[in-house]
Amino acid sequence: MEIYYIGKTIQVVQFNGIKELVNFLETETYLTRGEIEEIKEHETSHFEESIELGYLPKPSMEWDPYLKDIKEIFVDVPNVSPINSIKIALAPKNPSSEDRERAIKGLSKILKWGGKK
Repeated sequence: MEIYYIGKTIQVVQFNGIKELVNFLETETYLTRGEIEEIKEHETSHFEESIELGYLPKPSMEWDPYLKDIKEIFVDVPNVSPINSIKIALAPKNPSSEDRERAIKGLSKILKWGGKK
């Protein structure tokens, strides 16, 4: 696990896999078992799609550890191509509004570049 500070109190935590993310959520947050399972299923879809496409994803979380306030949970995929960003964003059965927004950004890059991957 790696921790970076952005601002005075907000941390970005990068995990070495979904299991480490889940363990962290169980021990360091106020989330219920059901909420953790939902997050696990959703983020695993992004993670597995990223691996299938040949990337080395890192499950990540932005949060305030003092308030135990989670700002965002996401899978960081460095150097992802626009077409693959769409595939990864839409991998879960029920993509979130943030997932759909990322897919639209990927599509707009493709259209801007004339269809290049």
